[in-house]
Amino acid sequence: MSSATAGHLESPGIRKTRATFWWRFRRNKLAVFGLVVVVIVLIMAVFSELLAPTPYDIGIITETRQSPSRSHWFGTDGVGRDVLSRVIFATRTSIIVGLGIVIISSTIGVSLGSLAGFKGGWFDT
Repeated sequence: MSSATAGHLESPGIRKTRATFWWRFRRNKLAVFGLVVVVIVLIMAVFSELLAPTPYDIGIITETRQSPSRSHWFGTDGVGRDVLSRVIFATRTSIIVGLGIVIISSTIGVSLGSLAGFKGGWFDT
């Protein structure tokens, strides 16, 4: 089905609702800021190999516990690893854990809610 055909199947009410949503969303400065932050974090997670200045797991023993500088923006840790690189790579793990928790809790919630709606009675309460 082409996009031209799909456009004809969409009712004018849906298009108006979508336009109203985006108009209201763009007016809310905090919502737009939140969307920008989420997009930046997702880009960091996807392109972490390209964005990280150094490998996250390789430490240089002569550069331990350095304060922030031009070569290490967030400094280095006790093993000499670049903290900025570790933060960039950690976004991937954070997103995976967050999505996993949402998927697990949604599965449990939908299953229990469906069972409660179907069975009713004691299980519903």
